Amino acid sequence: MGEERRKHQRFAIKWQARVMLADRSLYAVPVNDVSLGGVSIRFPHVVPINTQVNIEFHAQYRGETCAIRAKTVVAHHTLLEDNSAKLGLKFTQISREHHHLFNNILQELVDKMG
Repeated sequence: MGEERRKHQRFAIKWQARVMLADRSLYAVPVNDVSLGGVSIRFPHVVPINTQVNIEFHAQYRGETCAIRAKTVVAHHTLLEDNSAKLGLKFTQISREHHHLFNNILQELVDKMG
C-alpha cells in the first residue's frame, strides 16, 4: 500500500548523514534511500511524526564529495526489531543551490541504472 503513495522514484544508496533534532542533539546515521522528495534513514530510536529534523548528507558527484543540507519533517517511522527506527524524512526547505545539486546527483543515479 505504501508504494502507491510515492510521488518520486526512490534510489537505494549507502550514504552517511548527520542529523540534528530540535533539542540540538546530533546523530551520525546511515541513509537508506533517497528521492526528490526526501530521504530514508536508520535512526537509534523512533521520532514522532511531524518532528522537524535538520540533515546533512554527503554524496559523490563528478568525482567529488558534496554536502547537501536540508530541513525536513518526519513523514513516517517504523520501529525495527532492535528498537532502532527507519525514518522517512520529507524535505521542507533546501537551498536552491543544494536542490540543484541534489537533482543532478539523482539524475546521475538514473543514468547509471541505464
